[in-house]
Amino acid sequence: MKWALCLAAATLAGARSVAFPEPPYPLAARNTSLPSSFKWTSSSALVYPKNDTRAIAGIKDPSIVLVNGTYHVFASTARNLAPNYSLVYFNFTSFEEAGSATFNYLDQSGIGTGYRAAPEVFYFEPQKLWYLIYQNGNAAYSTNADINNPLGWSAPTDFYNGTPATIEKYLPGGYWVDMWVICDEANCHLFSSDDNGRLFRSQTPVSSFPNGMDEPVVVLEEPSKFDLFEASNVYSIGNSSYLLLVE
Repeated sequence: MKWALCLAAATLAGARSVAFPEPPYPLAARNTSLPSSFKWTSSSALVYPKNDTRAIAGIKDPSIVLVNGTYHVFASTARNLAPNYSLVYFNFTSFEEAGSATFNYLDQSGIGTGYRAAPEVFYFEPQKLWYLIYQNGNAAYSTNADINNPLGWSAPTDFYNGTPATIEKYLPGGYWVDMWVICDEANCHLFSSDDNGRLFRSQTPVSSFPNGMDEPVVVLEEPSKFDLFEASNVYSIGNSSYLLLVE
């Protein structure tokens, strides 16, 4: 569990996403193959909770996008008071500035107060909207036409009316957490975990997104929940190949 943001190579250690949005935003070069081995380096912590009235104990689950030279970061705020998790947004143009970036607490936007955690942010080209995916006891999303406007996020909308039956079946002893959306040319896929050793996926046509998510199916399962726990990230790496990272 990461309690501060750390620099890893050119990104954030423990980040839920390091994504580059579709046009009209600038695209990064896309690798089409993976190296045979990896070597990671990390700085010390870059961002800590502010000494303000929020009583935040930790900053975790960062999701980051680079747009026109600015890094936009969305993260969970953890504290020992109810609600124990909420969301924060901040930005900077270089990692040396990360620690001094102004925190914008997203409970001041349409996202509102209450339990919200584990954000993923991406730009959805067909609708010209930014989507923020997060957990609120369900799988939820908010939208914003301008990523630079932290007050512009819409109220939470759940992907499902209640907890899907498949999730309920496997949930005792776990939690439904860490939603992640990635789209291909035909469908948008929603991944999630149950903290019981299972990874789920549901989908809806791109033309219907964010509506119409179907019943989740189990796509990975391990006997020990700690061998397939949570925090799945799925990336396209080109040539119809995808990379899954999971805790």
